[in-house]
Amino acid sequence: MNLVEKSNEIIKTVDEMVEQLKTTSAEFLTQEEYDECSDAIYDAPSVYRVSKYGTYDEYAIMKIENGVLTVIGKSETDGKLNFDISELNLGEVVYLCNCL
Repeated sequence: MNLVEKSNEIIKTVDEMVEQLKTTSAEFLTQEEYDECSDAIYDAPSVYRVSKYGTYDEYAIMKIENGVLTVIGKSETDGKLNFDISELNLGEVVYLCNCL
């Protein structure tokens, strides 16, 4: 198997993982846990986004439901946001699947 075939196989596998995540429900961090101990966000899985200013913002995943991630920023200025599962990169998809 050459590199192109291996790459295509990986992409196909990740696409299948994304489809499974679209129907998955899981809670990693409840609002109560967050309210009681803001350090709990460091135990939850994380995703990163590049801000409009070129900085990396880290978000703790609170839950996934029907292909939508509810996340909360790890810095004090970031609030709660929703991301569609299709916005994740390949590494984040694999990472999230391993957290389930």
